[in-house]
Amino acid sequence: MASDFCGIIIKRAKEKEREKTMKRAKIFASIISIVMMLSICSCDKKTVEETTEETTSATTQETTSESTTTEETESVEEEEEDDGYDYETVRIDIDEPLLGFEGCYAEGGNMYFDFYDWTFYNADGEMIGNQFGFECESPVYYLMDYDGDGNDDLICPVQYGGDMALRVNIYRNNNGTIEEATLDEDAISNRIGEGLYVQNHSVLFDAENELIIFEYYDGLNDESFPLKPDDFIFYEVGSDKYNPYELEFEGWKTETVVLNSDPLLGFENWYCEKTYDGYGYTYWDFYTEDGVLFAKQFGDIGKERPIIYIRDLDGDGKDELISECYYRDAGETHYFIYKNDNGVIKCGYLPTVHVREIVNNSGITTWDYHEDYDKKNDRIVVYNFEDSTYYEVTIYDFTFEEGDPTRYFGS
Repeated sequence: MASDFCGIIIKRAKEKEREKTMKRAKIFASIISIVMMLSICSCDKKTVEETTEETTSATTQETTSESTTTEETESVEEEEEDDGYDYETVRIDIDEPLLGFEGCYAEGGNMYFDFYDWTFYNADGEMIGNQFGFECESPVYYLMDYDGDGNDDLICPVQYGGDMALRVNIYRNNNGTIEEATLDEDAISNRIGEGLYVQNHSVLFDAENELIIFEYYDGLNDESFPLKPDDFIFYEVGSDKYNPYELEFEGWKTETVVLNSDPLLGFENWYCEKTYDGYGYTYWDFYTEDGVLFAKQFGDIGKERPIIYIRDLDGDGKDELISECYYRDAGETHYFIYKNDNGVIKCGYLPTVHVREIVNNSGITTWDYHEDYDKKNDRIVVYNFEDSTYYEVTIYDFTFEEGDPTRYFGS
C-alpha cells in the first residue's frame, strides 16, 4: 500500500537522473564553498574589529562603553539570526499500522535546501524506520509483504544528499524484533561479474509492480533485475549485530600477487602488491622484479584482480597499460595510461582543459563529466552530462609525465 503523503514517483535512474543528480551535487558543493567563504570573512571581520579597538583606545570611556554595548547587542542578534541550517522538527501522525504497531508517527523535516529526513517511531517512541531524500516534504513509504512471512514490511525509498545515491531502506518485524536490511554486495558483485561502488548502481522501488529493482551501469548501458529478500542481510535496528564495515575490517592487509608470467610494459617477472584497507577499498601496486613501482590501480572494485586493460593505443607495436582509478572521497573515476618510453615509465592523465576542448565547453569541470572505458569498442570515452553525449578520447589527448599524476585528482 502506498503512502498518500508525498506524490513522488520513483523513476529508473537513466541518464536524465544522472544529469539531475550531478546538478544537485554541483549546487551542494557551491553552497558549501560559500559557507566556507563566509566563515573566512567572519574571521577577517573579527580581526579588523580587534585592530580598530586597539587604535581607538584613547576614546572616552563613555564612547567605549556605548560601542561595547552596541557590539555585544549586534553579536547576540547575529547569533540569533544565523545559527546554521534553519531546521525545525515536525511530527506527522501515521493513520495506519506500521510493522504491526498502532499509533505510529514520523518526526523530521527540512535538513537543508530541499533535502528532508524522516524517522518513524511506534507509540512507545521506539525507532522502526527511516526515510530521507530530496523534495520529500512528508515521509514517503510503502507497505508490502516483501519477505513473504504474511506481515507487511516498511519500504522507504531514499536518496543520499552527498553522493546522490538512490537506495531503498527495508524494515520488518521479525517476531517482535525490528530489523533493517542491507544489500549483500558480495553476492550481487558475484552475480553481475563486477564490484559495486556508489556510482555504478542504484536500488529503486517499483511501486506499480511492488518490486525492488537493482540497476547498474556497465560503462555504456543500464542493466536491471528485481531483488529478492535473499539478496539482503537483515539485522536488528539500533544494534551492532551487523555492521558491514566493522564486520569486514581486520586492519590493513598487503599481499604479494603474481597475476601471470607475460611481460608488462617490457618488464619480465613483474608482480603486484594488493593492499585492502578493510572498508572495501583496494590498492594495486605494480613492481618490477627489482622492487621498482611502475604503475598503480585503486578503487572500491577490483578486490580479486586489478581493473586494467592492456592495449597498443598508439600503434607502435608496444602495449600500454590502462588503469581505472576511483577516488572515493571525490566520487570520481579517472583513467591513466602507463607506457614505456625508451626505458622510462611515463603515466598519462586526461587534463580537464583537454576535456573542455573535446566537448567544446570552456566552463566544464570534473563535476560535469565522467570518464569510462567502452569495452565493446575498446576505447576511452568521456560522458558529458550537459548534452548527454559520449566523446571518444585517444592517447594523444593525454598528458604524459614521469612521477605520479594520480595525485592530481580526487582531492
